[in-house]
Amino acid sequence: MTAILGNKVMPHVVDRFLAKTNFQAQQTDRPISPDRPHNLYEPVDADRDFGARGDFTERSHSFSPQWWYRTNRQWVVAGLTGAIAAVVLRRKA
Repeated sequence: MTAILGNKVMPHVVDRFLAKTNFQAQQTDRPISPDRPHNLYEPVDADRDFGARGDFTERSHSFSPQWWYRTNRQWVVAGLTGAIAAVVLRRKA
């Protein structure tokens, strides 16, 4: 939140600060195998689809409320509209 507010006031200062401090936050201390495939010259999964998996898979979540809302927004809005209409009609009766 501080980064967002600071970016509105002094964007260049915040960018420099994040560049200096967050580089280390994106690094891991786990060793990398020299035989690990890379995609420098060709796709790693040309013959097999590895999917979106990697070093941080164990920290990922299988459900996202934000994604669910964005894919079901019309149903959420319809349900809320119906509920509000029911409350308004019940109060008038």
